[in-house]
Amino acid sequence: MLGHPLHPVTVHLPIGLLLAASLLDALVALGIRPQWADFAQGALIGGLLAAGLAVCAGFVDFLSIPPGAKMERTATLHIAFILAALTLYGGALAWRMIGPADAGIAAILSVAGGFVLMVAGWFGGQLVYHFGQGVRTKEKTS
Repeated sequence: MLGHPLHPVTVHLPIGLLLAASLLDALVALGIRPQWADFAQGALIGGLLAAGLAVCAGFVDFLSIPPGAKMERTATLHIAFILAALTLYGGALAWRMIGPADAGIAAILSVAGGFVLMVAGWFGGQLVYHFGQGVRTKEKTS
């Protein structure tokens, strides 16, 4: 948008909400804060909804990578880990909504989603800081 990639702007809200859900789910499952289960579920729902926009924006940015570029493999891994994390978070939400009252499985899925999301973020960081994806250089602005 206006010469800037949208993906970096749209990732902060879903990352924050989903990682908060992981932390809250862990606290609920450990019995430390069982009353926070509703907050964890709300964070999961909000994070997954916000992730939809981030994924769409990321896909648009992915299409701007020239075929055969060195960063293409890293971008593909970033996408794969994002999809895996969102699948785990979706499973955690589904388990909460249709599964038994036991929060243990939902917490395991949510915490696993958090770890996978961090790996995906590392690959995203590689795209920006190693390959300069979405970074405007002086050569590009002249």
